[in-house]
Amino acid sequence: MAIPFWIGITAYLKAQGWVDLSTQSLLHSYVFGTSVGVMILLVLFTFLAKRLAGYVKDNRYVKLVPGFTLLILGLYAFGKYLF
Repeated sequence: MAIPFWIGITAYLKAQGWVDLSTQSLLHSYVFGTSVGVMILLVLFTFLAKRLAGYVKDNRYVKLVPGFTLLILGLYAFGKYLF
Protein backbone atom coordinates (compact mmCIF):
# COMPACT_ATOMS: atom_id res chain seq x y z
CA MET A 1 0.00 0.00 0.00
CA ALA A 2 2.90 2.37 0.52
CA ILE A 3 4.17 2.24 -3.06
CA PRO A 4 0.84 3.25 -4.69
CA PHE A 5 0.49 6.02 -2.08
CA TRP A 6 3.88 7.50 -2.88
CA ILE A 7 3.27 7.16 -6.62
CA GLY A 8 0.08 9.17 -6.21
CA ILE A 9 1.70 11.79 -3.97
CA THR A 10 4.65 12.16 -6.36
CA ALA A 11 2.32 12.53 -9.34
CA TYR A 12 0.33 15.20 -7.50
CA LEU A 13 3.46 17.10 -6.45
CA LYS A 14 4.84 16.96 -9.99
CA ALA A 15 1.52 18.16 -11.44
CA GLN A 16 1.53 21.11 -9.07
CA GLY A 17 5.12 21.94 -10.00
CA TRP A 18 6.33 21.56 -6.42
CA VAL A 19 8.80 18.77 -7.22
CA ASP A 20 11.27 18.58 -10.08
CA LEU A 21 12.59 15.07 -10.74
CA SER A 22 14.29 15.77 -14.08
CA THR A 23 17.78 14.64 -13.06
CA GLN A 24 19.04 11.56 -11.28
CA SER A 25 20.41 13.54 -8.35
CA LEU A 26 17.04 15.25 -7.77
CA LEU A 27 15.25 11.91 -7.98
CA HIS A 28 17.63 10.25 -5.52
CA SER A 29 17.43 13.15 -3.09
CA TYR A 30 13.60 13.01 -3.27
CA VAL A 31 13.56 9.26 -2.58
CA PHE A 32 16.12 9.64 0.22
CA GLY A 33 14.16 12.51 1.79
CA THR A 34 10.86 10.67 1.71
CA SER A 35 12.48 7.53 3.15
CA VAL A 36 14.11 9.42 6.01
CA GLY A 37 10.90 11.34 6.67
CA VAL A 38 8.83 8.17 6.81
CA MET A 39 11.31 6.51 9.17
CA ILE A 40 11.29 9.53 11.49
CA LEU A 41 7.49 9.53 11.56
CA LEU A 42 7.37 5.78 12.27
CA VAL A 43 9.88 6.11 15.13
CA LEU A 44 7.88 9.01 16.56
CA PHE A 45 4.68 7.00 16.24
CA THR A 46 6.29 4.05 18.05
CA PHE A 47 7.58 6.27 20.85
CA LEU A 48 4.21 7.93 21.37
CA ALA A 49 2.39 4.58 21.24
CA LYS A 50 4.62 3.23 24.02
CA ARG A 51 3.90 6.27 26.16
CA LEU A 52 0.16 6.08 25.50
CA ALA A 53 -0.02 2.34 26.19
CA GLY A 54 0.56 2.91 29.90
CA TYR A 55 -2.49 5.16 30.15
CA VAL A 56 -4.74 2.92 28.09
CA LYS A 57 -3.70 -0.30 29.81
CA ASP A 58 -5.17 0.49 33.21
CA ASN A 59 -7.98 2.86 32.24
CA ARG A 60 -11.38 1.21 31.95
CA TYR A 61 -13.07 4.21 30.33
CA VAL A 62 -10.58 4.44 27.50
CA LYS A 63 -11.41 0.86 26.57
CA LEU A 64 -15.14 1.62 26.50
CA VAL A 65 -14.91 4.62 24.15
CA PRO A 66 -14.48 2.64 20.88
CA GLY A 67 -17.35 0.33 21.80
CA PHE A 68 -19.77 3.14 22.57
CA THR A 69 -18.65 5.07 19.49
CA LEU A 70 -19.29 2.11 17.20
CA LEU A 71 -22.60 1.39 18.94
CA ILE A 72 -23.80 4.96 18.41
CA LEU A 73 -22.65 4.93 14.78
CA GLY A 74 -24.42 1.62 14.21
CA LEU A 75 -27.65 2.89 15.73
CA TYR A 76 -27.40 6.06 13.65
CA ALA A 77 -26.89 4.05 10.44
CA PHE A 78 -29.75 1.73 11.35
CA GLY A 79 -32.00 4.74 11.96
CA LYS A 80 -31.01 6.24 8.60
CA TYR A 81 -31.72 2.90 6.94
CA LEU A 82 -35.22 2.64 8.43
CA PHE A 83 -36.29 6.25 7.98
